[in-house]
Amino acid sequence: MGVTASEEDVKKLIELRIATANHMSGLIDKDLRKYIMESILANFRGGFLLPALQIDYILEQTTVKQIRQTLSGLPHTLSDNLNLTLARIAQQGSSRASLGMRTLLWLYHARRPHNLLELQHAIGTNSAVRNISNLDLADLEFFVAYTFGLVTVHPDSNIVQFVHQSVNEFIWLHRARLFRKERRVLPSLISHILMIDALSNDHAGMEVEKQESDRGIAREDQSGHARSI
Repeated sequence: MGVTASEEDVKKLIELRIATANHMSGLIDKDLRKYIMESILANFRGGFLLPALQIDYILEQTTVKQIRQTLSGLPHTLSDNLNLTLARIAQQGSSRASLGMRTLLWLYHARRPHNLLELQHAIGTNSAVRNISNLDLADLEFFVAYTFGLVTVHPDSNIVQFVHQSVNEFIWLHRARLFRKERRVLPSLISHILMIDALSNDHAGMEVEKQESDRGIAREDQSGHARSI
């Protein structure tokens, strides 16, 4: 998500989110849509992340009254909205909250980018399980869905990352408070991150050796072909 945005960009974002929220079509009429737009734009400070978090929170409400109450009490700063979003993640059902927080924890501590399949297998693995099966793996969509807009997947590389650097910075500032419940799994998690990175480096080394070997065989073939001529 880009660092800066124009007011027109944010209007398009809000319109798109409302238009694709099919479950809200019976609740949001023209007047309420205008009120939502005005309320979010009143807090706009030039970035995408704040209005994106706000509209996502608004679209979670289930009645017109709840939407209006949410708009009247909407946090104004990015820091307050990140706090609210992290609280919402923690307030999901226990399994969803755990998956959401572990996803954030993994991305925060990871030493290199991980694609979605790597993240799925990493979080599905624990120290008590040697052999992982598909029954241990969360659905790929859950890693984004249960982190409420704080995590995104790059469409080309499939790399999972924080939606903006400010999320990583906020987590760094508040890591002790945010990951209090996950602290007991942190040592094994970091150990697992290091293991996966080591395996990745070994695999990369093997690929380089294979490529060098292939090039050597190709040179020998070309040399032998030249001698035969």
